Amino acid sequence: MYLQASTDTDELLMWDVSSKQRIVDISLLRDVEWVSFTCHVGWPVLGVHPPDNGKVAAVDRAKQANILAVATGRGHVMLYQYPCDSDEVLLFISVKSETILE
Repeated sequence: MYLQASTDTDELLMWDVSSKQRIVDISLLRDVEWVSFTCHVGWPVLGVHPPDNGKVAAVDRAKQANILAVATGRGHVMLYQYPCDSDEVLLFISVKSETILE
């Protein structure tokens, strides 16, 4: 079993849970089928590019594993096909907000 996390500096980190060791060569896990996916960086989300150079605030893959929801700190929500290897957005919603999160 493996664990992955993405940092606010867009770094993808992975660990082998059973050995409690960090995996340095993350390309070894490129084709792993993850139970859930909430990282904003990684191979399955290469096509995610928020508008206006906004920063990704949240990512979540649907349980059916074919839709990816992405939210930005500027109030945008986008739906992509999962895995997302192109920047084609299936649905775009812009929510007006007084606060911009970066």
